[in-house]
Amino acid sequence: MKKLTLFAVLFLLVSSFAGLAARPAEAQGGALWTVEYYNNMSLSGSPAYTTQSPTVGFNWTDTPLAPGVNADFFSARWTSSQPLNPGHYLISTRADDGVRVWVAGTLLIDRFAVSTGQTYTTTFYTGGGQVPIVVEYYEGTGVAFLSFVLEAIAPPTPTPALPPSGAMLTVLSYGLNVRNAPSVEIGAIITQIARGQTYPIIGRNADSSWWQISIPAFAQPGVHGIIGWVSGAYVSAVNTQNVPITWTGPSTPTPPVTIIMATARVNLNIRSGPGISYGVVGWLPAGMSAQVIGRNAESTWWQIRTNTVTGWVSAPYTTLSPGADINQIPITQTTPPPPQPGVYSLTANVNLNIRSGPAVIYPVVGWLPIGATAQIVGRSATTTWYQIRYNAVTGWVNGSYTTLQPGTDLNLIPITG
Repeated sequence: MKKLTLFAVLFLLVSSFAGLAARPAEAQGGALWTVEYYNNMSLSGSPAYTTQSPTVGFNWTDTPLAPGVNADFFSARWTSSQPLNPGHYLISTRADDGVRVWVAGTLLIDRFAVSTGQTYTTTFYTGGGQVPIVVEYYEGTGVAFLSFVLEAIAPPTPTPALPPSGAMLTVLSYGLNVRNAPSVEIGAIITQIARGQTYPIIGRNADSSWWQISIPAFAQPGVHGIIGWVSGAYVSAVNTQNVPITWTGPSTPTPPVTIIMATARVNLNIRSGPGISYGVVGWLPAGMSAQVIGRNAESTWWQIRTNTVTGWVSAPYTTLSPGADINQIPITQTTPPPPQPGVYSLTANVNLNIRSGPAVIYPVVGWLPIGATAQIVGRSATTTWYQIRYNAVTGWVNGSYTTLQPGTDLNLIPITG
């Protein structure tokens, strides 16, 4: 159990459109938030602790976050229906590690992956009333914090109907910035859209490297929440032959290449693909750094290049360069290999000691964090202990505190102790 500082603050700021200062949302109605804490990183199973709070906010140092909640490898969910006036709203979040935000059932921020504390923003429109909002967070290990701001930015603004070009795009990246101009140099970020979302295209720049899109307002067919620009490198666009050129400003410069490094928090296996079913091709010692050249779609594995090998490492056990934007890391995931007969894995249900033999009398040679997965390489004759390989450690864990990979055939696991 380490000393951990976790700071999460939610300010609900709603401004009057007559120029008055913003005031907290609870002054309008004080809707409570239901808070659920889980002793895993996936919000799965039953909550370890549930409570209610007028705001989302706590400062945790040596005092336990909540009774029975882990110091590391936990997750939390805040749920509420907040009374909001009609208009446009801005959401801004910062988190280490992951955060997701739903508004009225729509996923607006999807950053449930290893983070370096970046700020993620999005906007939405509501016709007013009780608006359901859900904020989800998870912590792996190391630094942990969450901030969340909801702020009114403009009153309702009807806009003319969009030209019926039929052009649409689908977001491919984990999260995509929407800018007010088609360039990372001159275009300010005005919101962010999530992977898999689809939007109408209403314009383009001269070389079609950027698309101008309309983001519709929630349940308001005649109101368009925001109009902005997205890079064509991170979307799939169709029916674009009749899209007009709507940008007459300066040409889009080529963005500079940013090198992102990953530093190992522990001794890490480097594998030939993004998963423990791939073979080990090298290792990255704790404290060492390597250039990140790719990622899988979920941003849970980084493809790295060292002086001697190119391969994949598990993202939760690394720290990226300060300010790193994972949107700039290309998705280079390959198709996973078919599972090999007799090659299985297990997941720790609690923080587990790894011992040198299949009993508590053997010395501890490492540990398997709760939620972590390791390859099974053997078992005891009674199948009460499993021999595992985890990063650079091979040893034994008590099977009573683990969950085996679905479909595991114990007869195919050799008795090794």
